[in-house]
Amino acid sequence: MSSAPQSKRSSTASDQPKPARIYLHILDYETKEFSGLTTYHGLVRIYNSRTWPSRIFWCVTVVSCLFLFMIHSGILLWGFYQKPTVTQINVMVPADGLLFPDITICNINPVSLTRIRERNISDSLLQYLLHFYDNRVATEWPGIVGQHEEFLDFVRKEENRTGTAFDIANFFHSVGHKCSETVKECYWAGELIESCCSLADDVMTEYGRCFRFSNKKYKRKQWFSGWSFGFEFTLDNRPEERADALPDKFSDLGMKILIHQSNEYPFINSNPLSVPPGEKLYAGIDTFNKTHLPQNDWGSCQPDWDPKKHDTVRVPFNQALRGQLCYEFYA
Repeated sequence: MSSAPQSKRSSTASDQPKPARIYLHILDYETKEFSGLTTYHGLVRIYNSRTWPSRIFWCVTVVSCLFLFMIHSGILLWGFYQKPTVTQINVMVPADGLLFPDITICNINPVSLTRIRERNISDSLLQYLLHFYDNRVATEWPGIVGQHEEFLDFVRKEENRTGTAFDIANFFHSVGHKCSETVKECYWAGELIESCCSLADDVMTEYGRCFRFSNKKYKRKQWFSGWSFGFEFTLDNRPEERADALPDKFSDLGMKILIHQSNEYPFINSNPLSVPPGEKLYAGIDTFNKTHLPQNDWGSCQPDWDPKKHDTVRVPFNQALRGQLCYEFYA
């Protein structure tokens, strides 16, 4: 009775497939699992893997991610110890653009050595002429008597050569640098200006012959901030044309640049930008509005000078002092 069921169970057991390890499509499966898990779960996958290909795959994955993490951390630490400085400036430009101011460019070397030698000007005479041009002849300094005699002789020769009366400003204009020799290239908003010096006017300043790029005629405006949307100059300070005998005022090398309003005279010594040779200078401008009192209504400030009040301060009178005194006595 019992033999039949036993034979049936044995035949059924023999028909079942034996357990076997399946290696097909395991890489696709593990890749799909990896895409849905973080690298921290990789350690769990290594521990729970039941096949060696799966365990090897997750070991390689975790080690690779750890190696890349160490490289990334090292780059961040290296950049941190470089101590970088980042500055962010937000510039608000008016909708109708910002009217560009005038630019005056001066060579710190006021004279051309070639033109000085053409006139047979000695070092002592050049120093005297520079002092004379700077309105400092009356100041006591050694050698003024001898240099003055040499100056008078030079003036007579110049007047005979030119047939006109000697003028110190015209003299330094003739021996100064030309615009074509100083300004090699100029750009506006990234576009090259062909005849750059046609935009410049010669102006005599403390540094002799300078070049003023006025914006009265063209009314150029800047709509975006950045050096590529304004003026760009390539300058030559001509160091080979530098005279040896120059006062201390002209001891530096390079250029002087002044940014000013169109209705202002360029006083170069007021607040210039110094550009050393072989370097690039990026300069920005800032505008502010100054509102004056109406001409027919000056408030409580008196129109006349009051010695009882104004003579109490023994300093030269200027615009800043005027506002301070007005605020002290009438505010």
